[in-house]
Amino acid sequence: HISFKKDNSNNLIFELKNTFNYEKDATKKKGIGNTNTKRRLDLIFKEKYHLDISITNKIHVVYLKIPLNKKN
Repeated sequence: HISFKKDNSNNLIFELKNTFNYEKDATKKKGIGNTNTKRRLDLIFKEKYHLDISITNKIHVVYLKIPLNKKN
């Protein structure tokens, strides 16, 4: 499940949900993808974004809210 929408405050909201097999994926080598993503968001949006990554009931959820108008 992937969704994009614009809220009333002119933010883009991105949400991704997919199943996650923890037992199978726990043995894989961990990458630096989340760390790099957060670093890039910090550089571009400073404190003006919200990122939440979680796993609940074997469902991996990514929620990202970013402003559509970049104000420096």
